[in-house]
Amino acid sequence: MKLNFALFLVCALSLPAAALAQTTTAQQLGYGPNDKVLMVHADDIGMSHSVNVASIEAFKKGMVTSGSIMVPCPWFPEIADYARQHPELDLGLHLTLTSEWKYLRWRPVASPDKVKGLLDPDGFMWRSERDTAKNASPQEIETEIRAQIERALQFGIKPTHLDTHMGTLYTRQDFFDVYTKLGKEYGIPVMVMRPTPEAIQYAKLSGIPIGEDALKKIADDGFAMLDYLNTGVPGKTPAERKEAYKKFLRSMKPGVTMLIVHLGMNDPELKATTGSWEQRYGDFLAFTDPEIEALIKELGIKLTTWREMGKVAWPGQTRQSPGVTRYPFKGKIIETHPQYRDVVIEHEAIPNYMEAMTMHFALKDESLYTKLKPGDFVQATLAVEQRGGKWWLEDVTIKPKP
Repeated sequence: MKLNFALFLVCALSLPAAALAQTTTAQQLGYGPNDKVLMVHADDIGMSHSVNVASIEAFKKGMVTSGSIMVPCPWFPEIADYARQHPELDLGLHLTLTSEWKYLRWRPVASPDKVKGLLDPDGFMWRSERDTAKNASPQEIETEIRAQIERALQFGIKPTHLDTHMGTLYTRQDFFDVYTKLGKEYGIPVMVMRPTPEAIQYAKLSGIPIGEDALKKIADDGFAMLDYLNTGVPGKTPAERKEAYKKFLRSMKPGVTMLIVHLGMNDPELKATTGSWEQRYGDFLAFTDPEIEALIKELGIKLTTWREMGKVAWPGQTRQSPGVTRYPFKGKIIETHPQYRDVVIEHEAIPNYMEAMTMHFALKDESLYTKLKPGDFVQATLAVEQRGGKWWLEDVTIKPKP
């Protein structure tokens, strides 16, 4: 997430929620009305090895409590492997629809011919959220988001939440609708804010299309809502950023605040990637610094995660045993990855569920991972948990080439 991704989120959504005479999310979680609850959230995990190293180290120190992974990025497999080995980590998906850096670029997870509006002239994702908003359709956004979620699931990640890289999913109402729709479909909380009067007014003044009706609709629909959001602090050097974070911590108000940080190491990789490397290294130093940890304790700030936030999402629904819906399935094996318990299949359209595309799948019968070969045509049943975010293929048979 770039620090300038959307002024709506930076400014309006950081405004006090006290104007609302309603229970805060902190109170819904069981905290007191005056408790200050903080989620320190690391963005852009998977973007590079440098970011992964910094994020993992910060998780170990304990002040960074949550983070989100960029599935299309080159270092996604590294963090996916770490996530499988550490299922206790609070990791969500940083839904990625842009590729902003000069040389470090990435492409969609979905088949390019299914998401042409997401591609720039060089075949990568657009560099800016505005270009994505101008060129992509909501159908293409849904195809790509679904592909990113499914790839994460197939790599063994169990996302605790969804959020949006560079705020792209807030640039159009129909993009936002896809974002919240898929969050609810998969039973994964999404990063959304309470519809405070200040936030609604700022959205109107700034032209952000996510207005009062949309915010109130998702609030009424039972989404877990942040009380406050801070997407960054001023300062370039580590010392400047540390002081800015101390000021932020002292100014926190009761409720749940999500603080977004961008972590990286002081190394050639990060310096070759972004001019903001010093700020990212400064964030890493700040949230592995015993002085910041001591200040958090001194101020009585309590730490939380998206996993905890998920407990108040869709009351009465999320803790139910997920039902399973089954669909007829046909496709061609493209790749097999027995070590990951994963196959890649180019499948036909699945009636009443999904258009034709190439995606990763798990197999109920694990012996098939070594029996299926690229080029095999298969017929199967696709089983989908309605609230668990999992799917798999069962009753798989190899068929003659059509």
